[in-house]
Amino acid sequence: MANVLNPTMYAAHCHYLRLSHVEGNTWHGIPAREYSIGILTKFAQRDLAKLLSYHTGNDQTSVQFDPPPETPTATAAPPSPPIPPPEPPQQKLPGFNHPRENWTKAPDFLFTHVMPNSTPTAFKLVACVIHNTLGKRDKLGNFSEWWAGVSYKLIMEKTGTTSRTAVSDAITEARRNGWIKRRGRANSFDYALRWDDEPPDTPEI
Repeated sequence: MANVLNPTMYAAHCHYLRLSHVEGNTWHGIPAREYSIGILTKFAQRDLAKLLSYHTGNDQTSVQFDPPPETPTATAAPPSPPIPPPEPPQQKLPGFNHPRENWTKAPDFLFTHVMPNSTPTAFKLVACVIHNTLGKRDKLGNFSEWWAGVSYKLIMEKTGTTSRTAVSDAITEARRNGWIKRRGRANSFDYALRWDDEPPDTPEI
């Protein structure tokens, strides 16, 4: 080996000699040789092998060092789930009002006798008569006895019926079964419920 060391080898050699003469060849309890090698891991292995061979007389061809600790890499955060599109607003369906003031009291007879024994148009007609008599009260709480001035056209609008003949047949059916009574003539009539203690209103044949 050459007698002249390069600067790197010379610095390491001096460091080793300095540490080997203090505190019993140790540095804070660590052998000077191991400590010197440990802090000089940045030097090339080839130069350190030559340095140790020069100082100790051993022909060391390589020196193994622990690899430097790996720097932890930041893990990417998982992608956020896609935001679902907002749901379209649902159409509000009309429901019944709470029974405070805006409601009509209907006799149970409508549901126990009329509904199971009538055609759809006749049932709608009787319900319209109830709504426009028992459902129409004055300031004293008295209901109207008659649904006055009713035309065929109005009944068709109230019952959702498009046939004048169907309305005429429903009126005849309701009167014949004793559910309603009628008065008037021509194209305008008054309709009312027939109470149980009243005589039947026989329709004209």
